Amino acid sequence: YMTLLACVSEGKEYNHGDSWSPTSRPCDRCICYDGQISCRPKRRCDKICSYGVIESGSCCSSCTGSYDEN
Repeated sequence: YMTLLACVSEGKEYNHGDSWSPTSRPCDRCICYDGQISCRPKRRCDKICSYGVIESGSCCSSCTGSYDEN
């Protein structure tokens, strides 16, 4: 029987197989795998615009303001 290692992130301990979103990176999802932490973005963003703004509490930029193509 082998014991799988826990992970520590931002002072909190997570067991093998646990997943969470770090306070410092709320748009990421992390998972603990035998003492190793692996993080990835929670989701892909559809909107890509040169004038995009990431609003507080949002993970993706929203295309705000006006854009003149001329």
